[in-house]
Amino acid sequence: MITDAVPFKTAIQPPAKQASHLPALLGLLALVIGIYRRHLNGEALLLGNFDRLNSFLNTLWLQVQGWKLGNFGGWDETTFMGRNLYALPFTYPNPFNYFVALFPDSSFYLVAGLVTIALHILAGWCAYWFIHDVCRDRLAAFCGAAIYQFSALTVLRASQNDMNIAIWIDVPLMLLVLRRLSTHQTSVRFLALSAVLTHLLVFCFLQEVAYVILLAGFYALTLSWKRRSWLPLLTLTAAGVVGLTAAFPRIYGIAQEMKLLQRMPANWFDLHNFASIYTFQGFKTFDVWRWFHDGLFGRFSSEVFALKNGLNITEGMLLFSGMLTPFLIIGGLLRWNGRWGGLFRQATAEVRLFYALIAISMGVVASMSVYRVIWELFLRVDFFHTRFLIVALLPQSTLVALIISQMRRTNDPTNLLTEQVSGAASPRSIKNSQLHAKENSETFKPTTLLAGLFHISFQLLAKQHLHKLLGVALGISACAAVYSLSGRPDEAIPVLLTDSWKDFWHYPINGFAALSHANSGPFHKVGTPIAAMNAAILNRITLTAVIALLAVCLFNWSRSRRYVGPGLAFFLAGFLITDVWSYANLQCNGEHVSGPIPYYNHNSYWPKRDTFLPPKAEVAASIKAQLEADDYRVALLSNSELQFTGQHIGPTWGLRLVEGYSSGYPARLGMLPWPNWAVMLRILTFTGHQPTEMPWRMLGFTNVKRAILITPQLYCSGMASEANASVEFLVNPARVTPRFFIPEQVNSVTSAQAARDAFFPPNDPDPGPILDPVAITMVETGTPLPEFSQAGDVDAKFNGDKIVLRVTPNDKPRLVVLNELYHPDWHAYVGSKETTIFPANVVMRGVLIPPGATEVVLSFEPFGRPRNLMISFGVALLLVLAMIMRRRIIAWTRK
Repeated sequence: MITDAVPFKTAIQPPAKQASHLPALLGLLALVIGIYRRHLNGEALLLGNFDRLNSFLNTLWLQVQGWKLGNFGGWDETTFMGRNLYALPFTYPNPFNYFVALFPDSSFYLVAGLVTIALHILAGWCAYWFIHDVCRDRLAAFCGAAIYQFSALTVLRASQNDMNIAIWIDVPLMLLVLRRLSTHQTSVRFLALSAVLTHLLVFCFLQEVAYVILLAGFYALTLSWKRRSWLPLLTLTAAGVVGLTAAFPRIYGIAQEMKLLQRMPANWFDLHNFASIYTFQGFKTFDVWRWFHDGLFGRFSSEVFALKNGLNITEGMLLFSGMLTPFLIIGGLLRWNGRWGGLFRQATAEVRLFYALIAISMGVVASMSVYRVIWELFLRVDFFHTRFLIVALLPQSTLVALIISQMRRTNDPTNLLTEQVSGAASPRSIKNSQLHAKENSETFKPTTLLAGLFHISFQLLAKQHLHKLLGVALGISACAAVYSLSGRPDEAIPVLLTDSWKDFWHYPINGFAALSHANSGPFHKVGTPIAAMNAAILNRITLTAVIALLAVCLFNWSRSRRYVGPGLAFFLAGFLITDVWSYANLQCNGEHVSGPIPYYNHNSYWPKRDTFLPPKAEVAASIKAQLEADDYRVALLSNSELQFTGQHIGPTWGLRLVEGYSSGYPARLGMLPWPNWAVMLRILTFTGHQPTEMPWRMLGFTNVKRAILITPQLYCSGMASEANASVEFLVNPARVTPRFFIPEQVNSVTSAQAARDAFFPPNDPDPGPILDPVAITMVETGTPLPEFSQAGDVDAKFNGDKIVLRVTPNDKPRLVVLNELYHPDWHAYVGSKETTIFPANVVMRGVLIPPGATEVVLSFEPFGRPRNLMISFGVALLLVLAMIMRRRIIAWTRK
């Protein structure tokens, strides 16, 4: 007789079919397409925040043109008299640039937008996989991924930093790899982690990458402590070594380049002085209230101006991901499963880390002391702004997903908020689940009429799963009700925020009073008004708080949670996704993005596709010929209404400018005595000033012969036709230094400051060169100069990274001056022998022509160029192979 036989049905029962993730992924895809629908259907063009067009897209244009020409150039002659494209911390040539280069120039903005949209979709998908790995709930993971995908920070970066939205893809991938680390697949996970870190360090915005690595380091340390294993931390460290090795030329090149740049808008601003930095950044403690709604002090720039708030809404607290999100996170922290502080007291180390990262991010925005600690941690290099918040975005989304999943699994013996990575539940969670099971077995005794009605409704609809649909429908309806009952934000009377906590409880009352246009000032004026809140947005926050409180009460008062918990989970998901998507939709498709002029009042800009196109090649050539652009630079003039005009004009029309906007402007260029109004943080511009205010003598010194007036036709470029292409310009009345020349006299000086003082005496009431560089050139050198000859002619051919100088032969040395920005990475060769390039006239290059030479080739050879990067890639690959083989050899010897 056979004992312990397995029942037949059990023995042949097939394994349970796993639920598909496809609906969630398609849902995230549909949500993104809904946001960018106008770009996809041809109604409008994704240009977004002014930073996108004036910093990222113009650089992308130059990179795409380099791919098309077949000789990718690292020297950009259109900005700041020249800049190093291989040393930009926010971008580096990548395969996406090559993809855009496959399409005609007329499709440039369209294809660049499509790439951004695709990356935005991938960001949501990757977030979904990580969050699902944590909570094991498809609905919760979908909701968490959606609020990650459409947070204020994510939407801003997608409309601002162009292809750097790829960072939002790498963050969840990196944490997912760390979470799934095991001794059986260490090599595969190590390879994946190395690839992600290499991509981050080589192709992405290094400022944000620094914060991502900080997040990964904290996460790996937490996992190592939790598992009592050094494996996560050591694997991340090893992968980091590989990534740093692969990216070393880029990182070192940027470090060297930053020494040549300056970012100081005024003499009082000192990057190495914390008080100076904090004052300039303008952090406001009250900015943390934007966590509850990003539009509390203005949804977009023109609303901020209307409320008269001195707040930069592209910085500060950008963690807004729906109005319910902060209430869920704070509520879970305060009380969970019937215990005060229950979530934090019962939580795993991961959950506690997520809360800690959110708290640190809040502290950076709200506290000078916390900000200073982070500043010291990053070696006193200030590049914080809001990008530090990237360390809290995925943790915030995961916490929301965990709370929703726990509501759905109130009868599950495994508490996902308190389980270990291995899946084992803690004794306390098992005890709580047993108590819940006991409660569910009892006869239902509602303590409130509300709980009873919800319970009966969900029970009646449960068999058809309609309680889920009902929950989503109620959530969407509740969100719509909050929007309609709170009043219209564009008509709301402002409510004053003061510096006293005593006024806190009056804000909701004043907000609702503003609906009837009553007195919206504080009832008790205790303190000084520091900002004006939008009354309608304040009402939305208050109504959402009431809904969150009712949901918590319903969940805790229900003796039977079999249907109430899942119903509430779907309710919260419906409310959150509707809310966060609606706000993202407003930012991208509201009326403010189609203002009367581009970037009206600093708002984002989505023009009609047929009115904003790159110029046709023949039109650009015609304009360049009119302006003699190959021989002279131009300056840009615009009226006070047309803002942010100085950056994309140069690259797209092929014009060479002195002005620009980048990581910083060259320190040598900044040494010249420009007017105070022309120099700002990382910017040199003449926007919004009259011709009589222009520093014509300074412009003539830097080879500027004409100043062109920026009109909408020139700005949008697609409106300029071949038949009537022309521009309005003013001719520089001052002396204009040519692009290249042989000076009549050469004098030596010991420093750039000495050369500056020779041309521009200190305290000169009329700044401008008192010397003509063609007559007298000042060369910086510590050694005696030879006797130069001035005889002969010179010709120069400029081709990106190559310049060819041809001169008539002479038995004496000569000096040829190029009115191009001096940069130490330019090298000059006569045949195979290198000759000297001197810094000349503060900003120019003086090329030594040896006796008898007839041709000199100048080559731009920065350390971060692709050739060096390929070498470092090879070294990194060898390092990876060595690490893997060493591990396998050790494992083989132990057998």
